[in-house]
Amino acid sequence: MKPIFVKQWHGIALNTVKGFNAKEIPGKEFYADFYGKFFQTHENWDDLDSDWLDHKVNSARFIQGRLKGMERVLSIGCGIGIIEKYLLDSGAKDLEIQEVSEEPLKWIRPLFSSEAVHIGRLPECQDHSRKYDYIFLSCVDYCFEFHEWIEFLDEIKGLLNQTGRCLVIAPTFHLSNFECSELKLWIMFKIKKILSALRIYDLGQFVGWRRHKNEFHHAMVSAGFNVREEGFLNKDAMFSKTYWIEGEPI
Repeated sequence: MKPIFVKQWHGIALNTVKGFNAKEIPGKEFYADFYGKFFQTHENWDDLDSDWLDHKVNSARFIQGRLKGMERVLSIGCGIGIIEKYLLDSGAKDLEIQEVSEEPLKWIRPLFSSEAVHIGRLPECQDHSRKYDYIFLSCVDYCFEFHEWIEFLDEIKGLLNQTGRCLVIAPTFHLSNFECSELKLWIMFKIKKILSALRIYDLGQFVGWRRHKNEFHHAMVSAGFNVREEGFLNKDAMFSKTYWIEGEPI
């Protein structure tokens, strides 16, 4: 795993957000204040950063192709809902969304019925009387420790029917493959950490971890999934390597 530090997101300096902490994962206070600032500076979908939008739409197009024949679908950690809006606009049916808190849902929530919106932590916020055919998570893993990620995938497995599938999409790092660009970034990060410890350099907000594809594969298997397929999405404006892995309960 590789730690991720972010200085600004969607034009918002993260050191101005309540709960800013370079050493700990952001909590509820941080995200509540961040999305409050976000919706003050972003009035609608047209105000979104074009590179970030390209990344999300690239993922949405791929997800759309995996949903053929799926009758009940859940998006976990939907955020403001770019992927989900794309799927709805493309004719997706029986799509439901989940998010830990209400703050990010200002734009996407009105597009769904109340029964299709689940707010809170999994699996507590779910009705277990019906299982899902397909569950997808895009850029959700980063806020979990590795053992927590495995436990979370195991909980997701309990929400799927016997022939259901789980899709994970996330940017990855490739340092173990000794790619030159990744090696340079790794060296730069180590230097920045030293400078940060000396209070000469601001790393930004610690937001979580980026993983190697082997870690995603190991987590999926450890959680009791059979890996059906895995690969990389086409390059988008933000990431050259966005990994995906799809599994089904064993």
